[in-house]
Amino acid sequence: MRDNSKTVQPGTFDELLTNVVSRRQVVTIHEQHLFTSSFLNAVQVGFSRAVGIMGGISKVSNPLMLDPSYAFEPGGLAGPSRVACRD
Repeated sequence: MRDNSKTVQPGTFDELLTNVVSRRQVVTIHEQHLFTSSFLNAVQVGFSRAVGIMGGISKVSNPLMLDPSYAFEPGGLAGPSRVACRD
């Protein structure tokens, strides 16, 4: 079985839409042999792989996100800001 999908999800404040690409591959082989009515030989081998890749931007809703003066690194988008509270 092979399953490829692409999901578009909004950012925290709906400022942009990001892509999540996932791929899943599953292979199973089963061999069964009946030697006598009381002796059965069965072998099953399987392989499974799943990959999820976040990245890529589909749409930027807030045009200030594209303003280079807000970018944390050259050529990047405006980065997130976090406030750390101490008790």
